[in-house]
Amino acid sequence: MIMAVAMPPGETQSSTQTNLDILKGALDTSPAPRMSPDDQDKLFVFPDAVVPAENQAVMDVAESIGLIQNSPAPGLQYKIMKMLPWLKNATRIKEAMIKKHITNSAKRLSEPGAELTCALDRMVLREINAAKKADKAPDLHARRVYDEVGPLFPLHVVDWGDRGLRDVLHSVAG
Repeated sequence: MIMAVAMPPGETQSSTQTNLDILKGALDTSPAPRMSPDDQDKLFVFPDAVVPAENQAVMDVAESIGLIQNSPAPGLQYKIMKMLPWLKNATRIKEAMIKKHITNSAKRLSEPGAELTCALDRMVLREINAAKKADKAPDLHARRVYDEVGPLFPLHVVDWGDRGLRDVLHSVAG
């Protein structure tokens, strides 16, 4: 849900869609629907879907934050955890994902008549406008911009999710 609102639509692979595709494939290849009373007692084994690497990286980084915050010595826990290979890999994948989405967002917003489609677009546009105001080139890949994406998820997701729901409700009601 968070990535669906924070990142541009269609640019991230949905874990839910991956699960649905695998389940649909499993149902399509199963011998026949269970219609007879004998089949009702048999278990249906749901296939496991592979979580997309970007989604798994975001979940791993979020999990590490929880582990650090719940530690009796969070500073020490952070220093130890940032050396772990799985967290280094997750951080690298997440940083690459953020870079890709910021670049795509900036490219999309530079086109005439471009509309904001997600929370990341709003952040990129704000950075571009601030750079214009300061009469300098925007540095969209500065560390502070990447650091801003962290709070972008929880803070702006609620706002964009609310807007999306209001738009859907308005189109259904009207």
